[in-house]
Amino acid sequence: MKKTCSHLEAEIRKARERLIETGLREGLTSRKTLKFSRYLDKLINYKMKKRYDF
Repeated sequence: MKKTCSHLEAEIRKARERLIETGLREGLTSRKTLKFSRYLDKLINYKMKKRYDF
């Protein structure tokens, strides 16, 4: 999951948008919403690790 900072931020924005859209359409506990939520968490965790060099 090696990404440049601007690419990573764009991917986080897209994932956040998909999460919100899916949550509104299918509900907050749907499998698809939870899948997007986990993906967004992974992206944010990756960004934080990269930022603080963990």
